[in-house]
Amino acid sequence: MSTRLLRWEITSKCNLKCKHCIVENVRHTDCDIDTNKKIIDKLKINGVNEILFTSKEPFAYESFLELVRYCSINDIYVAIITNGTLIDEEAITFLYRQKIKYIAISLDGWTAQSNDQIRGEGTFDKIIKTIERFSKENISRDDAYIPLYIQNLVTTYNNHEIDEMFNLLDKYPDVQISIGQITESGNASNNKECIITQSDFRKTKQEIMNRNKEFRKRIFFKDESYFEGVWFNFINGRSFQTAPPKCSIDKNYYTLLPNGDMCKCIMLKNVEEDVEYEAVFGNILNDVKSTNYNFDFDRSYKEKGSCKTCKVSDVCNLCYIISDSEVKLNEQRSSCDYYRDKIEKSVDSILQGELKIKLNKSIITMDKGIYVVKDNYSVMAVEIDERLLAKIHEIMNSRTNSLCLRDSNWSQSEVEEMVYGNLIFKA
Repeated sequence: MSTRLLRWEITSKCNLKCKHCIVENVRHTDCDIDTNKKIIDKLKINGVNEILFTSKEPFAYESFLELVRYCSINDIYVAIITNGTLIDEEAITFLYRQKIKYIAISLDGWTAQSNDQIRGEGTFDKIIKTIERFSKENISRDDAYIPLYIQNLVTTYNNHEIDEMFNLLDKYPDVQISIGQITESGNASNNKECIITQSDFRKTKQEIMNRNKEFRKRIFFKDESYFEGVWFNFINGRSFQTAPPKCSIDKNYYTLLPNGDMCKCIMLKNVEEDVEYEAVFGNILNDVKSTNYNFDFDRSYKEKGSCKTCKVSDVCNLCYIISDSEVKLNEQRSSCDYYRDKIEKSVDSILQGELKIKLNKSIITMDKGIYVVKDNYSVMAVEIDERLLAKIHEIMNSRTNSLCLRDSNWSQSEVEEMVYGNLIFKA
């Protein structure tokens, strides 16, 4: 399989020492700009057309902007994950002339008090200034637009700052937010006081979605499990794309390290426990004829526990750090089982008439059994047969805001397919 996209940790340098950084202790010697240009030449020959520059801090690499320009000259699109504290106005103006896929800026609190406890004193003001500059350019320019994301991790310091989050979104309407949790690895292993519990994260997440029904902002949740996504779609009437987990390694993506090492995943180099697989599989500076590789890993976890009977087991490929750790794997199974049970109970309640349903009004296209569901956040194609098509028309023809299916001719499998297909919501 050809690798079209890869992550590139261009430098081991970073100007911050974040409490939750997963890669602070992973260090290599940086390559000079001429060497990195040769690497780009090799990637281009092998079909790479998009590079994600990521941690440590890309803008800490002295010749980073020159490297971005060289990517653009070679028709390679660039995405950047940055802490946002080293980008001046000149750099922003330069970036609007390059092939930029998106820029994601990390912000781990919606006030200086919460963010700076994680990222360091004074970082909040610097990050907000950078966001403001990009947002201003996006709104005022007619010739270019750079999609702008805020990457936010919910912590014990910021989980109560929901009002502040929506206030910021009101101020910068072009900004999208990706929300996740801290991984207990790297620096976070020694700063566990900032890690929110799973239960509290669910509460925070639900409160954000309840508020977002009113504000309809562009908010995404990272690392959302398949069943969790289906459940929250159904309960909250949202149309986020849902899909079983698929580790980037299974897509044949990999990470290029500062010294040219080709790493299956930077996380595999940073875990404290023993990992069965070697992370580094070569160096691109050596006599490597191709940058495309196929990785083969043990997926026997699918044959055990609740995974064995899971409806999406065939296409589920968990992160290897999760699947190789009994503790982490059991936590993942517990989460899947928790939300799958909620879905099953909701289906039963629908059939018994205890729970009314409504049609997803975001259905915008019906063509040869393919329904495209679209809202402010995503587009989702759902394959359905004539049987479900008839059920959808039944709801449409009912001309009601809610439908009770008690004593109806609906089967359990039909209701399940409609829920999992994001075609019906809780009324």
